[in-house]
Amino acid sequence: METYLFICGSGEYRSPAAARIALDLLREHEVDGIATDFVGLIDYETARQKINSASRIFVMERQIAELIGEIRNFSGRIDCLDIPKGLSYHQKALEDKLREVLPRVLFN
Repeated sequence: METYLFICGSGEYRSPAAARIALDLLREHEVDGIATDFVGLIDYETARQKINSASRIFVMERQIAELIGEIRNFSGRIDCLDIPKGLSYHQKALEDKLREVLPRVLFN
C-alpha cells in the first residue's frame, strides 16, 4: 500500500485536514491502495521516519519542501499545496481551499 504524507510546520491543523480530505477524495474516486498520513516538522524524529516511508509527499508551503531535503534525500514526488499558515482545522476557509487544490494535485 502506498502512503501519501501531508506535512506542515506543527501537524496540528493544515496537514491533518489535508490528509482527511485527500482520503475522502480518493474514496470518492474509488482509488484503492493508498493510505494518507500527516506530520509536522516540529516533531523531527517522527517526521523523518514518516518521510522515509512515504510514497508521495504533499507540503503546505514551499519552504517545507526545502527542509525535507535536509531530513532525507526523498526521491519521490513532492507537491506543494500553497496552503498558508493561520487557517485552523475546523475553519471552513481551510476546508474550502483544500477541496479546491487537492483534486488538481491528487489526480495528476
